Amino acid sequence: LNPSQDLGFEGSFFKLFARKPTGAARLIALKPAIDHARMVVTGTAQMRQIDIDLEMQDPEMQAMADPTLLGQVLVNLLSNALDAIGDRANGRVSIKVARGVGLVAIAVADNGPGLASEVLPNLFEPFFTTKDAGTGLGLGLTICEGIVREFGGSLSARNLPDGGAEFTIELKAPDADSGEAHVRV
Repeated sequence: LNPSQDLGFEGSFFKLFARKPTGAARLIALKPAIDHARMVVTGTAQMRQIDIDLEMQDPEMQAMADPTLLGQVLVNLLSNALDAIGDRANGRVSIKVARGVGLVAIAVADNGPGLASEVLPNLFEPFFTTKDAGTGLGLGLTICEGIVREFGGSLSARNLPDGGAEFTIELKAPDADSGEAHVRV
């Protein structure tokens, strides 16, 4: 392959995620990071017959993040959602991206059993896990929360009224001001 050859969308897509992450938040397009994360978990989702839907108000939406690290956070959240659904029939994971005042929210929701009320306050603590022994160290959400915080954002979790859990990443939008704002997706 000639290095100067145009690789098209797929080539530029993979080149973007092959770069070493800087960890520094900068203005990025969100759709490539989301598409990459979906691609990483596609095999597991297909094997379990779980659909992963994406709903974005604007496919050109941007926010402050590192694309590689945001992709890793999304892969972790999607993997956790798939694990929560397990072998249930009609499993569904949704990713919703919405713009609010000064921020962008990315919500990853599943239709699994949801989170026990005693689990919610401890989700982001190191070594806390709801998985069986030997299947997780309990560091994934802690690391994800730290990454998102480094971007100047936040990561939160809640149970959905109709069942299932939702994890929401809030990132600064390009025109973010210093006001406290939240958006529900």
